[in-house]
Amino acid sequence: MDVIENKYGFSSEKMLKQCKLLHRVMFQKVDVKTGRGRNVKVVKKFKYNCEGDDEIRAKIERSINWYDIP
Repeated sequence: MDVIENKYGFSSEKMLKQCKLLHRVMFQKVDVKTGRGRNVKVVKKFKYNCEGDDEIRAKIERSINWYDIP
């Protein structure tokens, strides 16, 4: 399974907390205005959106599901 590995010697609870912190950072959105004049529309886009960031976001979500032990 492709998840963030426990390299820090953390327990599952600590890794879950770390993954949720990464989730909060990587899923931030900003308002971007498109168009001119009256045709301006506001679109929300990810604040951090480079090559490969979609794969990182998916990996973070899988890691949260993996370390979230009920």
